[in-house]
Amino acid sequence: MAYEIPSQLEYQEKIIFGLTFKQSMYAVIFGIIDFILFFKINTSIAVKCSLMILPTFLAGGFIRNLECYTYEFT
Repeated sequence: MAYEIPSQLEYQEKIIFGLTFKQSMYAVIFGIIDFILFFKINTSIAVKCSLMILPTFLAGGFIRNLECYTYEFT
């Protein structure tokens, strides 16, 4: 039995915590943003946490690789 292997097959090595290099860089960038928002803004803890929600969800979106949900219109 012969199987066809697709030529566009890509493999990305998992580096740390099951994330690829690109995904781990997104996590680091958004983690730094969250760190700055938490420790450099002088407001109450509730305001700090609510400001950190947006970058955290953006990081989750980038880490989940939003490219897999786009369609190719060719």
